[in-house]
Amino acid sequence: MKKLLLALLALHIGTFATAQNEPDQTVAAPDTTNFAEQIIGLAESVLDLLTVEREGWRFALYPAASYDERSGLSVGLMPMLQLNGRRLPNPATIAPAVLVSTKRMFEVQLDADIFLPRRLNIDLKAELFRLPDDLYAIGNQRGKKPVGECEMRQAKLQIDVLKSLGSSDIQVGLAADIGHNRFAHVRAATPLAEAMLSQARGSMAGMGVALGFDNRDDVRVPRRGWLARAKLLTYATEGSRSFGLATVDLRRYLALPLASALALQAWTAAAWGDTPFTKLPSCGGTRLGRAIGHSLKYTDNLAWLGQAEWRVPLFWRIGATLFAAAGNVSHNAKHLGNDPHLMAGGGLRFDVFKGEGFNIRLDFGHSNRGDNAIYINVLEAF
Repeated sequence: MKKLLLALLALHIGTFATAQNEPDQTVAAPDTTNFAEQIIGLAESVLDLLTVEREGWRFALYPAASYDERSGLSVGLMPMLQLNGRRLPNPATIAPAVLVSTKRMFEVQLDADIFLPRRLNIDLKAELFRLPDDLYAIGNQRGKKPVGECEMRQAKLQIDVLKSLGSSDIQVGLAADIGHNRFAHVRAATPLAEAMLSQARGSMAGMGVALGFDNRDDVRVPRRGWLARAKLLTYATEGSRSFGLATVDLRRYLALPLASALALQAWTAAAWGDTPFTKLPSCGGTRLGRAIGHSLKYTDNLAWLGQAEWRVPLFWRIGATLFAAAGNVSHNAKHLGNDPHLMAGGGLRFDVFKGEGFNIRLDFGHSNRGDNAIYINVLEAF
C-alpha cells in the first residue's frame, strides 16, 4: 500500500510539472481598448476630411437635421468658420446653414458671434425663410388648433453691438432688428387669422439700446460666471404703426465635479403697442425650453421662462446634457403664473474643433402639454 501511494504521488507531481511546461492554450480576451482607439482614429480621419485648418482660421462642413412640429423633418448643410487671429480677444464663430424640410420649408440662416479688439462684441443673426405654416391665435390656451394656414415668407436681420466699459465687465451698446414679412396662399383663414396677417405684412425696423454684464470664463462653453443682457427696442412698420419690445436675460454658470457644469437661465420679455404676432414674446423654440416645436404657437404681450441644464463630457469629443424648464405667456402680469408649460429633455454634444468648445448640439424636449421637438443646432442653447 505504501508503495502504491508513493507511485500515485509521483504520477501526480509529474502530471503537474508537464502541465506547467506546456504552452498556455487559454484564448486571450479581445482588446476592447485597442478596438475603441481604432474606431476613434477612424472617426478622426473622417473629420479631418470635413475640416480645413489654417493659421488664423478653421472651417468645417457638416450635415444638419432637425424635427419639430412647425417645419417637419429638416435636412441640409451647416458650414462652420472659426476665426482666431492674434489680435482677436476671443475666437469669432460664424455658422451659416441651408435647410429644406418635408413640409416644403426652405431656410438660409447665419449666426455670427464676433469679438474685436478694444472689447467690442458683435452678435449677428440673419435669416431667409419660406414655409407653409399654421397660424395660431395669440394666447396660452390648451389644446390649441390652427386658426388658418398660409405660406410665410420672412427676411430678418438682428445685430447687437456691445462695448465693454474700460476694464470692467459691464457692456453698453446698440441693438437693431430689421425684417420683412409676406404671406401667400392663405387657406382656411378665420377673420382672426386675416387680421393677424394684415397686421404683420410688410417691412418693420427697430432700434434701441442694449446693456450687459459678462464675466464668463469661456464665451462658448462657460463653466463659471455670469451673463446678463437687457434690450429695449422701438419699432416702426410699413403701415405707420409702432410698437416696442423689451427683453431681460440672466444666466449663471457653476462648475461641478466630473468636469461638468450647471447652467441656469431666467428670461422675460414684454411687448406693447401694435405688435404683430411674428414679434410677440413666445415660449418655445430652439433655445427657450426646446420642447415646443412651433415657436409661434404660444405668444402674447408678456412671456417668461426659467431653465436649468447639466452639462457633462462623456468621452472623446462627445458630451451630454439634461435640462428642465418652465415658462408661460400672458396678456397681463396677473395671469403669468396660470397653467405654465413644464418641459424636460436631454441632448448630446459634439465638439467640432477639438478642445475649442464649438459644439453641435442634438436636443430632444417634451412638455406637460404633449409638445415635443428634436433640434440639431450649433453652440449651446444658453
